[in-house]
Amino acid sequence: RQVINHNFDEEVDHSVWSAGEGAIVSHDDVAGTMVVTNINKPWQGPRLDFTKYALECPLIEGAKYLITLRIKVDKESFEGQMTPCGETNDWRECLKLTRKIMLSDQNDRYSSQRVNKGIVGKYGEWFTFTSTWTYEADDLVDTVMGNLFYLEYTEPGTTISIDDFVFELPSERSYPVGNDACQELVANGDAENADGAGWSYFPMWSSRSNDWQPNIHVETLPNGSVNKFFRASNRRWHSDTIRASLLKECFVKGLVYNISLKVRIQKDVPLKYYVQLKGPRADGSGWTHKQPLKCPEQTQDQGWVECSGPLLIDEDYEAIGQDLELEVIMDSNQDTSPWAVVDYDDIRISFASGPAEGLKVDGGITTRWGPNAEVHITSSTLSNRDSQNAIIESIVAQADGSATLKLQTGIDAVISEQEEPGQGVEVVLVSRNIVVEGEASDNPQLGGYLQVFHTPGVAQTIEGVEFVNMGQEQGKNRFALQFLYTGDVPGTSISRNSIHHSNHRCIVIEGTSNATISSNVAYETAGHCYWFGHESIDNLIIKNIGSRTNNNIGWRDRISGHNDHEMATYQIYSPLNDYIANVAAGSDGRGFRMYNDWRTLGEDLVNTGKGSLRRVAMRTFKDNKSHSNSWQGFSLYDFEQFFTFRDDINVPVFENLMAYRNQNHGIHANNIGSAEFRGGVIQDNQWGVYIERSDGILIENMQIKGYTDLIKDITIPSNRLKLCRTQDWRHEGLTMMNTRWRYGEHDNGNGLRMKNVTFSDYDKNTDGCVSSWPIAMMNHKYHDTHFDYVSSWENVEIVDS
Repeated sequence: RQVINHNFDEEVDHSVWSAGEGAIVSHDDVAGTMVVTNINKPWQGPRLDFTKYALECPLIEGAKYLITLRIKVDKESFEGQMTPCGETNDWRECLKLTRKIMLSDQNDRYSSQRVNKGIVGKYGEWFTFTSTWTYEADDLVDTVMGNLFYLEYTEPGTTISIDDFVFELPSERSYPVGNDACQELVANGDAENADGAGWSYFPMWSSRSNDWQPNIHVETLPNGSVNKFFRASNRRWHSDTIRASLLKECFVKGLVYNISLKVRIQKDVPLKYYVQLKGPRADGSGWTHKQPLKCPEQTQDQGWVECSGPLLIDEDYEAIGQDLELEVIMDSNQDTSPWAVVDYDDIRISFASGPAEGLKVDGGITTRWGPNAEVHITSSTLSNRDSQNAIIESIVAQADGSATLKLQTGIDAVISEQEEPGQGVEVVLVSRNIVVEGEASDNPQLGGYLQVFHTPGVAQTIEGVEFVNMGQEQGKNRFALQFLYTGDVPGTSISRNSIHHSNHRCIVIEGTSNATISSNVAYETAGHCYWFGHESIDNLIIKNIGSRTNNNIGWRDRISGHNDHEMATYQIYSPLNDYIANVAAGSDGRGFRMYNDWRTLGEDLVNTGKGSLRRVAMRTFKDNKSHSNSWQGFSLYDFEQFFTFRDDINVPVFENLMAYRNQNHGIHANNIGSAEFRGGVIQDNQWGVYIERSDGILIENMQIKGYTDLIKDITIPSNRLKLCRTQDWRHEGLTMMNTRWRYGEHDNGNGLRMKNVTFSDYDKNTDGCVSSWPIAMMNHKYHDTHFDYVSSWENVEIVDS
């Protein structure tokens, strides 16, 4: 592996070492170095004729060879002063290592690599020069007579000392470890175990090799230990960076790594930076740039600062070809001329977990789910677009009553119930034995539809059916599955169905009562998904789930009088049903939207004259979840039940709501005249609970969390959506009014009451947020100019904020 390794401790082999004519090569037996003196011309540097070594150890075509040597330049009376190369970086003033391949036809082949300003230092100081070389077929022909390396562009009047000259193939130290190559992706990221007698920066390299290389330096720490590190000096731009090539085979979707490094800067202003992984896509469509780790501002007074975070491998990484690189990019607004000197140490990308061999789920599925069936996995992030689909390979029952789904392909890492109780992703079965499928077409107006209408008193059973390519965009009453004015139908069950890739809605219930809509699954559907009209009453809607409610229907594509362009997974116009334990698992709009009209509209949106739905007693609304929506988790508008009953008992009760990882509001309440929010968790939303034009609100036994570490770990190191992605957005837990909305006969006498409410995880330094507050007042006032929103708080706690 090593062609030459001369440390000059004992002697100089004059049979291979010489210098340009007139220069003198000697051995410093005290320092253990080779010394070249009497230099008067720029071509009088040390020369190595390694012809005999090349014969003994034949050079390998296409292989990468390393040359590492330690150099010291001395000049009388100039000790400690900067060399001309260190001042100017002029190629005529910098040493150059030249390779000469001598051919019998005298058409000798030359190539060179030069020392640069970022490597060389002052007279009398040792520095390391590392270079890489390859030999092509033309360099290894039979007519080769000799092989030489020599230093030229030596400065007249100087003395050159050489130590630790190594010419070698990289060892295993310069590559990820054999069978465990994916355990640690960065070889020798701590600079402690390098080739080149410990001085080669390989496999690291420079983004601007003509100006600097990431040379290895050594220091003695305060505790007396010796530390080696990489230094980037003479950088010329904020994006000048140390680089490392990464093993593409280790970037498999679903893998999770920990990425970390230490950085020390020399610059009189603070700097922040990010780690970037980049490479050309395998399909030739361009480059992918990902920033998995963004590091906070640091100053030169802090010395070494460590930064770390998770690296989640997704389909973007899988799409990159073999040329995958790591970079460390400084902030362009802070790192300006003169650019910082940057030291790097302990650069690591270490395996953490995955890809998941399976998903641990409730064991009850073992008798109903099977191999080759399709499952949908909801989003772990702020975006519904991070949901996934997979095919089951096998199902294994576990002794603890759970079951493990082994999947045919890897998936992105997901949040589990173990990590965040109540907020693990949902895993739902898509496949059914009975399939109703609309004719395949690129035209969304040509999907199929199933409609049950005007059949009062006839119980219907629609269970266990898979509906695909149903619904017709812009088609009135042409939805995937619709019950239209069927009247009172006790015993009706619409349950355990699967609806996906619908062109218009999922399940529509209007003018129907006493039906059970339960345990249905829907994903990738256009417009509203589950839709309950003004005259749907006394129905039980329980344990349904909708995911990937998309925005394929725009304002111009909607039906007149409807608003599917403002898509909600649950669009609710009737408060007279029971809504229990349903999940909105990601919408391009809202999760749940409840809007109570001041009228009761019947078939064809005709006013029936039955009065205002705002003032009737709301039925049960509890244990519902909403996450990963682009707008609100719960949008609750126009509840005026108080004006019918005039007491604090007969008011709408929203019980145990969970709203988390929504891009805007967890709960947005508007125009509510008395209501209670009992229990629940509101977490990782831009605004937690937003109360507007509402009086007489009670919030009790609720947890409101801001930006938790778990979701930070998923979103901050990646290109995934983050909170505070718009700089003027505030991050708030509870946004409350400061003046009453109703006066006189409409005044219920209360503003906001809170009991047993805990706020946490509101950090004023949350990246990108203009502010972060557990509790905030609205900055607009109604009617009056002073605070009169009479409120009381009991056992309200703010922690970790």
